[in-house]
Amino acid sequence: MYRAFFPDETGLADKVLPNLDEPYVSRLPEGMTLGDISDLHVVFGALGRAAANDMEGRMLEAGIIPAMATDFKNFTHGRHVFLDKHPQSTLLMLISPRDEKFVAKMMKLIPEERPVITIRTEREDILGALQLMISTFYLSIDIAAPHGINPKKPGAPKWGGKLWSLKLDCYQPKK
Repeated sequence: MYRAFFPDETGLADKVLPNLDEPYVSRLPEGMTLGDISDLHVVFGALGRAAANDMEGRMLEAGIIPAMATDFKNFTHGRHVFLDKHPQSTLLMLISPRDEKFVAKMMKLIPEERPVITIRTEREDILGALQLMISTFYLSIDIAAPHGINPKKPGAPKWGGKLWSLKLDCYQPKK
């Protein structure tokens, strides 16, 4: 899509691929690993909606862990209550430069013992949104591995294929 609007752009891979040495940063309590995460609250700001929705779907559809996506402000309206009551419930923050001030204020209020994973982009354009999404791919692989799940081939049950083939008659055009 980006190439459609910017056909003369060069070096796209270098601009989109995140730092592969550290595509995300985790702040987990001592002794907690990515495999211990019970559920994931994916919060996003200016550029993270697509990555958040994709990560939520990937976690659920591969059967890894429950996940829920919400924007930063909606998270402040009560989504944080669940985190407080479930110690291994983890906050994944997808952050762009426009979000930094708000996130800094949030992080001052979130207790140190709360598990938090951050993914940042320094870009402020659509390529930043792509960077966030690509980084979530790496994180999902690292969360899935301790569960013995391959997010690319999670092993859907046979009855799942039958669900896929169901037709909603109410949405079929009348002949």
